Amino acid sequence: MSLKTGVAERVILPTTDLAFRKLFGDERHKDVLAGFIRDVFNLNVEPMDLEITDSYSIEMLPIGRFGMRGKRREKLQQRLRDVTVIVNLARHNNGDVGGTGPVLGAAFGPVITLEMQVQPQKPYVARALNYASGVYLKFSSEISSARPVWSMNILAFNLFDDDVALRSYGFYDVATFQPLDPELMRIGFFELPKVSDSPALRAWRTFFLTGKVADDAPEYLKAAAGIIRWVNLTPKERRMADYLTRARQDRKNQDEYVREEGRAEARAEERAIADQRVAAERAAREAERERVELETLTRHVRSARNKGLSDAEIADLLGISEAEVSAIPE
Repeated sequence: MSLKTGVAERVILPTTDLAFRKLFGDERHKDVLAGFIRDVFNLNVEPMDLEITDSYSIEMLPIGRFGMRGKRREKLQQRLRDVTVIVNLARHNNGDVGGTGPVLGAAFGPVITLEMQVQPQKPYVARALNYASGVYLKFSSEISSARPVWSMNILAFNLFDDDVALRSYGFYDVATFQPLDPELMRIGFFELPKVSDSPALRAWRTFFLTGKVADDAPEYLKAAAGIIRWVNLTPKERRMADYLTRARQDRKNQDEYVREEGRAEARAEERAIADQRVAAERAAREAERERVELETLTRHVRSARNKGLSDAEIADLLGISEAEVSAIPE
């Protein structure tokens, strides 16, 4: 609520492309990024440890080109919803990052990728693996200095059929479950519809879904909520946010139209199948009726013949043609 006007302030959710990139891809807000990495990766990092490879700036976006469509628009949205961070832990002895986090085997840290995905996509797991593999190849041109890639896919939909909100997969021996050494990759998924037992993850979940944080939330989460307040966005950011909101709604409407077309086609197909089934059942009943009539007629004709009646007499008696009677074998 705006104190000046008494009108409810417009909310821009962290799940939107612009807000996500502004929060996690801006050099000025690395305290928010570090807090998220600590909470979801259990990796004890500080802002000074993080190097954002494609730092956010509203000037990097094509503000004057709001007529973008198709692949150009998708490329822009993908650029906003992806953040790649190099974690440099050389200042720690032997790669020990302290706390309860993992101990890295090298004097430098992983390359971390974050991606926000609102709309369900299939097959999403293969897509996430493909993207993480591409990042690994990009940062591992020299095998001797290859960094592991840790990806975290933040999803506004359920991907797995269970109640686990946060999961991470790596490379393990299928027999001994020993992790591959050196580590190459982790693929993680943070499913926002699911409620975690972790207070930190619950706080992030609430923030992503509502844009709000509790009074006792960590300072970096409070800072994140302030960063994406509508009143704190620049005029250019507001224009881009409006454009992306319309683009997302257009895509949603298009997807709904395709789904409705698919449902209409499915209903038409179901009706055609039902009509075929009804016709087949009708034909089967007609065939059965004709079979019963023929058996009955055959029985009557043979009985009459046994009594010495001629085919002409039987035809006159039964009210059918003599040809029909003659067609019935003795």
